[in-house]
Amino acid sequence: MSGTKAHTMRSRSTASNGIAEAGVPVSFSPNKRVSVHSQDPGRWNAALGWTGALFGLLIALYMGCWPSTDPSILPPASNPTTPSPRLLRLGHIAAVAVGLINVLIGRELARVRLSAGWMKIASTSALLAWPGLALGCMAAAFVPALKYALPLGACALTTAVAIVAAGAWREARKETPDVA
Repeated sequence: MSGTKAHTMRSRSTASNGIAEAGVPVSFSPNKRVSVHSQDPGRWNAALGWTGALFGLLIALYMGCWPSTDPSILPPASNPTTPSPRLLRLGHIAAVAVGLINVLIGRELARVRLSAGWMKIASTSALLAWPGLALGCMAAAFVPALKYALPLGACALTTAVAIVAAGAWREARKETPDVA
């Protein structure tokens, strides 16, 4: 790892089966890559995250070709088959944002202090949040009644981020030296 400084901390090491041992020195780099082919707990989050961000950017490129010069113009409510540009824009933004949050969660799950069960809940919730928010917004642009399903994706993302944040705080408190 040229150009990065490897850090050593007293933490848990991860054996080949993914079970942690306490008190073993571990060397890691803050720029560690997450391989989608490994057994890392967040491997699917990283893969879906980058794919989702790419999808959102491709949608943005397509939407940039629209002839509308005023982004605030909404189609008439009397025509239910005309998509809502606002929800389509929100959907592409959600695709990029939730995708990148998935990448962060995928990287952090290997570092935070969480049990395997909580890691699985956080990973699964984040994976469900991407289609729930990004695709949900885009679908609601065409079928307005689907906007009432958007809180499911938002709750899934909030759950995932809250679990990872709790694990990060547990890890930070563990690493803080005692001052006597």
